Amino acid sequence: MKKSAAYVLLLVLLLIFASVLCIVRLLPESDKKADATTTPVSQVNTAEPTAPPSDTPEETQGDLPTPPPETPTPTPTSTPSPTVTPLTTVSSGSFSSNTGTSLNLAVSWTARALSDGNVSLLVEIGVSSYSFITDALPHSITLSIGGTDYTLSSASVRYEGDSLVVNPIASYTVTLPAGTGTEVSVLWSYRGAYGDVELESITASDTISF
Repeated sequence: MKKSAAYVLLLVLLLIFASVLCIVRLLPESDKKADATTTPVSQVNTAEPTAPPSDTPEETQGDLPTPPPETPTPTPTSTPSPTVTPLTTVSSGSFSSNTGTSLNLAVSWTARALSDGNVSLLVEIGVSSYSFITDALPHSITLSIGGTDYTLSSASVRYEGDSLVVNPIASYTVTLPAGTGTEVSVLWSYRGAYGDVELESITASDTISF
């Protein structure tokens, strides 16, 4: 009877030991299964989706609208002054100086009627001489017409000849009322000599009518 109880106790201990051993062996398998059954985390694609190409074509420089051409500002034109046309010659004449030498002033004048009723008076001044050379003399002539003085410059003269000729040195035009007479005088500040005669100035004058 005691032996049966001992066998039963031993069998129970063996069963307990076997149960514990089975539990110990089963624990790693369950962990592996748990690891094996773990759902893998799917990789999330974080890249931003590429926008589909736009159907609208890019605007290029050639597609830019051409600005309208600028309208030029018209330049105002000045109204021309009425032209006074010289008509026929009314009268003409000449006069000269007398220096006692062969060097003198020779003055000629021409009066022409204008369309406005006035007269255009042209005065031409020359030097009458044989061989004569002089430089241009600025502001050397005083022309007086009806009491009004006009300052002129004399041109240079280079004449080497044996004949008595007139070389022009100045001219002037002035407008005067028609049907009048006026005194015209010319003073040339020569300040030189001709031959053996010193001539500080040469003067010629006359009263003219037209």
